[in-house]
Amino acid sequence: MKDGRGVERTFEVIVSPGYDMRRASAVVFDFHGAGGQIQWTEADGFQDAIRNAGDQGIVVIPQGVAYQNYGVGWDESCSGYDMAFFDEMLKYVKTNYCVDTKKVFAAGFSWGSDMTNALACCRGSVLKGVAPFSGPERMNRSCPTPGSQFPSVRYRYGTADFAYGADALAQHEATLSFYRQQLSCSTTSDPASPSPCKTYRGCSATLMECRIEGLGHSSISPTEAADTWKFWKELP
Repeated sequence: MKDGRGVERTFEVIVSPGYDMRRASAVVFDFHGAGGQIQWTEADGFQDAIRNAGDQGIVVIPQGVAYQNYGVGWDESCSGYDMAFFDEMLKYVKTNYCVDTKKVFAAGFSWGSDMTNALACCRGSVLKGVAPFSGPERMNRSCPTPGSQFPSVRYRYGTADFAYGADALAQHEATLSFYRQQLSCSTTSDPASPSPCKTYRGCSATLMECRIEGLGHSSISPTEAADTWKFWKELP
C-alpha cells in the first residue's frame, strides 16, 4: 500500500479464526512505538482479546518508517503521509472484508499513542473509539475545522512515565483536559472497571481515564488489550 508520498508501505492484517464474510466485523488499528516493528505490536494481543471474547474482528498493524531525524515512527499531521496511509489501509480492509464501518477503532503505545491522538483529531468522523497508551503528544492542537467530531477515548498513562521529559505527567494531564473539552465533559467522574479507571460525566462520547500510580513508560499488555476491547464493545 502507498502512503501520502507515494511510498510503498507494509501492514499486517489479522483476521479472527472462523471469519464469516456474512458478518460485519469491527476493525482495530494498532500503532507501534518509536523504532517498533509489526512483530512486536502483535504481542499487544488485540487479536487474542477479540477471539477470547467470542467475537469476530480484524486487527491491522501498520509498519512505521523514519520520520525526519526522529527514527522510525509516524507523521502525526492531519495533512501528513501517514494520515493518507491510514485512509488507504482502511479502504483496503473495507474492500476485501466485510467491515462494520461504525466499529473502527485505533490504539497505540508511545509514539503510536501520539499517532492515535492525531487520528482522534484528524479522522474522528470514521473512528468509533481510540485508546492512547503512554503517549501525550498532540501535534494537532485542534482539529482542522471547528466542530470536528471526536470519538470515544480510553486514555491510559502512568504517573512515573518520564519518557516525554520531566513534565510528562503535566503533558498527560493537559491532553486529558483537551479531550474533556473536545467532548464537552464535566469534571465529575465515576469509578469504572478496571480500577483505578474512571469515566467522566456529560460527555458527547465516552471518556475513560486510566491513571496508574507509579507506572512508567509501559507498553500495551494483553490484559489491557482485553480491557480496551471490552470498553469499545460497550460503547453506546
